[in-house]
Amino acid sequence: MSETLVEVVDLHLRPQPNKTLFVPLTDPLMILHGASDYIIKSLGLNPICYIRAPFLPPTMFAMKGVAVHPVTVFGASNTPLYVLKAPPRIGEEAFKLYGALARTLVDWAERNEFERIVVADIKQASGEKPRVFFAAEEKLAEKLAKLGFEPFTGVFTSESTYFLDECMRSRVDGVVLIIESVALGRFFELLGKLRKGPPGALKAPEELVSAVTEHDEVAVKKAVEAVAKISGVEIPLEGVPALMKDLRNSLKASLGEILETLIRFGHPTFVPV
Repeated sequence: MSETLVEVVDLHLRPQPNKTLFVPLTDPLMILHGASDYIIKSLGLNPICYIRAPFLPPTMFAMKGVAVHPVTVFGASNTPLYVLKAPPRIGEEAFKLYGALARTLVDWAERNEFERIVVADIKQASGEKPRVFFAAEEKLAEKLAKLGFEPFTGVFTSESTYFLDECMRSRVDGVVLIIESVALGRFFELLGKLRKGPPGALKAPEELVSAVTEHDEVAVKKAVEAVAKISGVEIPLEGVPALMKDLRNSLKASLGEILETLIRFGHPTFVPV
């Protein structure tokens, strides 16, 4: 007898219509991680499944004493919006993680009859009024434009391309949202100066955080609003200001490491044409 694959199919997800999986990528200012945390808390989402990846270090997170795997999908029976939570990864580590996750997640979403996967990324704002761009298959372009998003024209190098490629070869719609951030532009200006400066030039992370997070709230709100529009799920925004305090505290703790990684590996690029 030939060996067969034993597979578990999540039947409890299939009857739920119009499901959306939101995949936030890592950005230096943790804007998208903040937006995903806000969505999870606002909608009361809980872990429904996790992904075991052999190349990840042996790490777990604890939430009020409850252990949670680092790569987890959050959801609830009363909402069609699901959120992927993954550990922050920048540079080569990000491409390795999301390159491996894309096929597994798209297969899982297709098996459980999800309508779409929405991958969010961040780019520097080209002006003082940040916009939200999209990249998707041609059949989705008109609908996304009607929702108020702008079509992106150009080349982008990002982990989001793994998901878009996998979705194009499945029945699950793939949407990449590119959210502009004024603060990120200031951050990369500083990063350029640090690359040219002597080692140890960063003396006061608190001052840097204060300088680059002034407009983070705008980008977080835009990310949450964009996910709400595409998924059709109402997400109140009243609690975003309180979230920003926690986000700034997280940046203070991790900014030095993030800067070091970006100086070594660079960051995703979006080149309009």
